[in-house]
Amino acid sequence: MPDEPAHEPPSASAAPPPSLPAAAPRVPAARASRAAPPVRTAVPRRPGPATAGPAEPAPLRSTPPPRPPAVRVLRMGMRGTDVADMQRRLEQTGIWYEAGADGYFGAAERRAVADYQRVRSITTDPAGVYGPRTRSTLEAETDGG
Repeated sequence: MPDEPAHEPPSASAAPPPSLPAAAPRVPAARASRAAPPVRTAVPRRPGPATAGPAEPAPLRSTPPPRPPAVRVLRMGMRGTDVADMQRRLEQTGIWYEAGADGYFGAAERRAVADYQRVRSITTDPAGVYGPRTRSTLEAETDGG
């Protein structure tokens, strides 16, 4: 069979046929004997603000609620609708007897407020001054009409 072609062994540089998977690289024996590094896992923390459970959504920022209108402290010499309201309320109690509420805080109003404070034992506001305590007491006692 001299006419038959001789089979030559495949060369070392030839790639493996596509149907065969490539061989895994060999690990030197010195490296193979070392243990793999430990796998780090999450360590549970003690309960606290960051781990206490599902976080509630942050409140939406909005404009603050409107403040009630400022209530002025009324003194002798002042004018306004709030003075007229005070006069009507004092009239309802029977302490002030002027003819109509004109909206001016004069000497008669000062005396009436001081009398009301004395009768109701209001000492937190200065005598004759329609302050927060005097106002709240009078408004609670009358209807504002």
